[in-house]
Amino acid sequence: MKKITHKHHPRWQALGVQGGVVAGLVWLVYTVINNLSDVSGTNYRLMTNVSLYLLLAIPFVVAFLSARESRKTGEGVKGGMTALGIGMGIGALALLFVTFLFMDVIRSNSGMIGDFKRSGMADIRLFILEDAFGSILFGGTIMGLLGLVTSVGGAWMGALAGGKKKG
Repeated sequence: MKKITHKHHPRWQALGVQGGVVAGLVWLVYTVINNLSDVSGTNYRLMTNVSLYLLLAIPFVVAFLSARESRKTGEGVKGGMTALGIGMGIGALALLFVTFLFMDVIRSNSGMIGDFKRSGMADIRLFILEDAFGSILFGGTIMGLLGLVTSVGGAWMGALAGGKKKG
């Protein structure tokens, strides 16, 4: 694999962007499956858990690789957080795009109908929009904090694995 780097763009940036695009694609696939199909029960939990683990593993791996190569924990954290930020941005845009474009499909989802009935709200479209924005705000906050922890852990391990600089 060819190393992408430039004197003005350190390696952690390249790894962060690449990892962020991969994380964004994971978010996109999760969003499409979750909103456009009637996933429930064990399949829903499995899909959610696998997506969560992948979305936390990506910043960890980026942080580890960045720190191992540079032998600096800070470089690793920057790489992991770059991947996390780009992935979350793509994920938020994907959720909004799917929500607005496929509103009629989402409102016929049995899980969404059940949640809507329990909410007591009068307008299902407004409920779906609030659900999407709440997912972005709440989910983004939680993923941001968890992503920071995994990035720091990955960077710390990567810096240790990189050993001492020669010379």
